[in-house]
Amino acid sequence: LKTFRPEVSWLARKLGVEEDKIKLAVDRLVSMDLLEITTEGKWVDTQKDLATPDGFSLSYLRKFHRQLIEKSLLALEEQSVDERDITSLIVSVDSKRLPDMKKKIRAFKKDLIEEFNASADDKDSVYCLGIQLFNLTSEEKV
Repeated sequence: LKTFRPEVSWLARKLGVEEDKIKLAVDRLVSMDLLEITTEGKWVDTQKDLATPDGFSLSYLRKFHRQLIEKSLLALEEQSVDERDITSLIVSVDSKRLPDMKKKIRAFKKDLIEEFNASADDKDSVYCLGIQLFNLTSEEKV
């Protein structure tokens, strides 16, 4: 962000997250070599594109996604429609084509990142795009 300050307290205020959680996250990013803190105190992102492999599911990733969904519920109530876009698409499909749908979603996300992940000089906000694809129908239990 244009206004970014490499300070735990600034991040906590900006993201609405407790300082101790920000500190833990920064320490974890540093230990995983995803963030470098220079001797001058500058924070450097060491990896641009980070993604989990398909079919990858761990409890901490589920917790992360749950937190983002909770934030989206707050945004639904607190942000104007000019600041957010929360929509749903409900469609009946052949479940054998689910892998094709997921492939198109991944391609869409990749295209979006390539187009809008411009230089840091232009950025003034952090947005979260959540795309949920899940089965609304269930098999009848006998």
